[in-house]
Amino acid sequence: MPSLSIAVQPPQEVQVGQTLYPSVIAKMTSRSSNERYYFFSMAVLLGHNGVVIEEVLVGTTVSTGVVVGSSVVFLFPGLSIATQGVYKIRLDVYKVAYEDPNGAAFYTQTETRGISVLETAVHHSKPSSAERVYIRTLRDAGIPVPSRSS
Repeated sequence: MPSLSIAVQPPQEVQVGQTLYPSVIAKMTSRSSNERYYFFSMAVLLGHNGVVIEEVLVGTTVSTGVVVGSSVVFLFPGLSIATQGVYKIRLDVYKVAYEDPNGAAFYTQTETRGISVLETAVHHSKPSSAERVYIRTLRDAGIPVPSRSS
């Protein structure tokens, strides 16, 4: 069974429309040794009751998995939330065979921690020390992870 986790959590508080920093990054540690497949993930916004909220999560909500070591990594830079409220982001991962790119099959999913989206300005969030180490590992592997200034 695959193990999908949120390697870098979004901020706990953010202003409406502000880009989420740190960016959401998920890591799938168990991947098939069969190289005939690739993975992609879709981010969806969940309301406080767990219901999918359409058209409020703004930005690129699909990420193709990148193999880093024995993991598949999904990055979601540039996301923002357009409406005040309390949300989570759910990441749904799909497995696709290279010989049948029209045949995506659901594989696994996970959720971020809660995010409070406020009308007022909030203090900028920083990644935890463990998240900073992981971001540095990805950058050293050539993966472009945005910084606060990008």
